[in-house]
Amino acid sequence: MAGSVQGSFNYVGPMNEEPLYFKHQPHRTNINYDSRVMEVHDIRAFDRPPTLAREGFALARLRLDIGSERDPGAIDEVYHPAFHQLISELTGARKVVVKRSMLRSSERAAQDARLDGVPARYVHCDFDAASFHAMAQAVLADDPLKERWLSGRYAVVQGWRALSPPPQDTPLAVLDRQTLSREDLVHTGNIQGYEGAESRSDNYIYRYNPAHRWAYVSDMTEEDLLLFVGFDSADEGMAGTPHSSFDYWRSCDHTVPRASCETRAFVYWG
Repeated sequence: MAGSVQGSFNYVGPMNEEPLYFKHQPHRTNINYDSRVMEVHDIRAFDRPPTLAREGFALARLRLDIGSERDPGAIDEVYHPAFHQLISELTGARKVVVKRSMLRSSERAAQDARLDGVPARYVHCDFDAASFHAMAQAVLADDPLKERWLSGRYAVVQGWRALSPPPQDTPLAVLDRQTLSREDLVHTGNIQGYEGAESRSDNYIYRYNPAHRWAYVSDMTEEDLLLFVGFDSADEGMAGTPHSSFDYWRSCDHTVPRASCETRAFVYWG
């Protein structure tokens, strides 16, 4: 098992206007990408296991054997209870709310209308402070203890796993938060939907920094689950753990088109 591979990552270069990413109207995305080839370290070869508190990511084991099933609802019926229990035990949070899973597949796979599109090919995290706090409030809905949960520390933990067999052609890479600088963050608008029916949820993209240390999980199976911090109210200034897909198929000539599942859990310590 190789300790690292090479991967190309799209950072953001100099811009004179607000960066905007349009998920459903890619021709309108104005981000000036700055592509860099970086070393990507295999988490399985780390000298010590990474943690959510230190690196911002961790490798867990949680079996999900769903065969060729690609319906998010059917998958969540099996997966959510186990994911909820794992996150509760791992974080010690007193309240955990699991969101609907998002399924994606690489461009080299047949596309399915039930999926949430293809992997993101730029360095980003999924929340800024405003979008994180808004979502953390929204998922509590009519919980009678809502004010209690929001009065203490809360966070979102994201779980990513492969549904296709290894080796996957476009695995997810995560960036060690210890190697980040606040100057790396660039605020951006993430626009979903089509003209006339758009919604905006802001997040962050990142400038290149040679100190960045990337990591991935080699040959993910149905046992493996990559966890990473999406945002933590205890560390408002650094946002979440940056991540991006990369083309592992350029390093390996027998990869399988990726199918993957991402699930988010909002956790409240109260």
